[in-house]
Amino acid sequence: MIPTTWLLLRTTGIVALGLLTLATVIGIVSPAVRRSAGRLTTISIHSAAAATGVLLLVGHVVLAVADAYVDVPVVATVVPGLSGWEPLWIAVGTVAFDLFLLVIITSLTRLRAPTLWRRVHLACYAAIGLAWAHALTVGTDAGGRVFQVAACASLAAVAFAVVIRQSRPDAVGVRS
Repeated sequence: MIPTTWLLLRTTGIVALGLLTLATVIGIVSPAVRRSAGRLTTISIHSAAAATGVLLLVGHVVLAVADAYVDVPVVATVVPGLSGWEPLWIAVGTVAFDLFLLVIITSLTRLRAPTLWRRVHLACYAAIGLAWAHALTVGTDAGGRVFQVAACASLAAVAFAVVIRQSRPDAVGVRS
């Protein structure tokens, strides 16, 4: 029988990663949407995917602490390198988690500090890459072909979104 905690840990991590990838891609390309109704839709999907992804990510972290098999103390969820189990790759996940939290926190102050928000939002590029590195090294699905293809597709989607955004005539100095 499969332990429930492990199954939930695995599922929340995979779904969170998918939603955060979607949020990243939409966040990158949304300034290219010109129509106001389309822009509102993309921003809404971006916000919903990001918020849901982060909530699942928090659930993933809580389950990692609660799981009896892995040794991830509470402090290791925010301070990299303190996990007793796979310390390097859990630290990579911790840094990704910290970056996502930083982006969420600054998003709450977007109207008061738009320059800070814009600069911190760039951390999403690193966060999504680190999250995939974490998943591909300690995730139990890492050896599976489907998961590896999903990782490549995710990172390719982010790269393609960057190309689309940079190909806009007014890409330099974009204000989103």
